[in-house]
Amino acid sequence: MMRKRFIVVSIIVILILCTFFGEEGITGFFYLTDACIEENLSMEILFCPSDDCYNRVIQLFSSSDEVYCAFYDLDYEIYKVIEESTDLSLLIDEDNCINEYNSECIYGSGLMHNKFCIFDNETVLTGSLNPTENGFFKNNNNVLIINSGCLAEAYFDEFNEILKGENSNSGLKEINEFNKIIVDGKEIIEFYFCPEDNCRKEVLDTLNNAEQNICIAAFALTDEALSDELIELSSSGINVYGTIESRNVNILGSKVSVLEEQGNILLRLDSNKANMHNKFFVIDNKSVITGSANPSKNGYEKNDENVLIIHNEEIAQAYLDECNKIFLAGRASVK
Repeated sequence: MMRKRFIVVSIIVILILCTFFGEEGITGFFYLTDACIEENLSMEILFCPSDDCYNRVIQLFSSSDEVYCAFYDLDYEIYKVIEESTDLSLLIDEDNCINEYNSECIYGSGLMHNKFCIFDNETVLTGSLNPTENGFFKNNNNVLIINSGCLAEAYFDEFNEILKGENSNSGLKEINEFNKIIVDGKEIIEFYFCPEDNCRKEVLDTLNNAEQNICIAAFALTDEALSDELIELSSSGINVYGTIESRNVNILGSKVSVLEEQGNILLRLDSNKANMHNKFFVIDNKSVITGSANPSKNGYEKNDENVLIIHNEEIAQAYLDECNKIFLAGRASVK
C-alpha cells in the first residue's frame, strides 16, 4: 500500500515539474512560467569615467570568440579595435552608421538607442555607455557585465528581431517568453525591451514599491506619468532626490521644475563639463532600474531600448554610492 502511494506521489510530482518547467537550455537553465531559473549568475559594475571602462570592455571583446552588439553610437577608432579582436556582428542606428562599418544600419521613425552586446552566448554587456571617446573617458555612464545564459538568450533574440527589421515601430516585435531571472529561489533580474514590453509600466511598478528613498541619476526626465508617480511618492513621505544633466533641465517637456515645485523633490545640476549620461534609479538601497532608456515618452514608447531592474542589495549599494557621489558633486539645486 505504501509503495503504491509512493508511486502515485512520484507521478504527481513529475507532472507538476513538467507543467512548470520547459526545456533545459544548453547552458543549464530552466524556464518557469515567465521566469528563467539559473544556477549561476554574476554581475560586474563599472562607472565611467572613474573606473577604467575602456580597457575592461576591450578586454571582454578580445577574450571572446563571437560577439553581437547593438549600439546607438560608436566611434570609428574604437570600432577598429574591437572589430579586429573578435568575430563581430554589429547593428548601428542610422544616425551614426557610416560606410566604414561592417554593420547593419537600423532605420526607423524611432531611434535604435540600445547599448548592448552578447559575448559567446553567455555574457551580456549593457547600461548607458555608447562606446565612444566621450562615453568612455568624459561622460558619466554605468556599465553592467552580466554572466547569464538566460539573459544572453533573451538579448540575442532581441538582436535578431532588430536585424530582421522588426524594429520599435514595425508592429512585428514579439513579447519575451520570459523576462525574469531567478537564482536560488530569488528574483534577481527583470529585463524589458521597449516599447513592446511596456517598459514604463514596469518602471512605475518598481518605483511604486519604494518604502524609504529613491535616488535619481538621469540624462533627461520628460515622462509625465513617471513625474506624477515621483510627486505622489514624495508626498507620501518617500525621500526622492537626484541629479539631472544640466543641459537638459529646461528642454522641451522637462519635468524638473514640476518635480521641485509640486513634489518638494531636491534635484541638482550635474557638475560634469561633458554629460551626465546615466539613466538609473536606486530604490530603498535594494533595487536598481537602469539600461539605455531615458525616462521619456520616446524612451518608453518609440525607441528600441532595453531596461533592467536588478534586485540585489550589493548592486544597489554600488549604484547608490555613485548616485550620491554625483548628487553631492552637483553644482546647485535646480530651485
